[in-house]
Amino acid sequence: MVDPAPPTTPLPGHASGLQRWLRLAGRNVAAALACHVDGSTALVPGIRAVPWHLACT
Repeated sequence: MVDPAPPTTPLPGHASGLQRWLRLAGRNVAAALACHVDGSTALVPGIRAVPWHLACT
């Protein structure tokens, strides 16, 4: 699942909805927060912040 978000500086709190979704979805899923960043980076365990243009291709 990709969650688009507007922040230019993603913070761990921005991943809270995805963390809830991951707990419900089970083990065979991945999640990313699509936002305005230059490169992919770990946000919280199991969730990465990725440039929006990479997440939408």
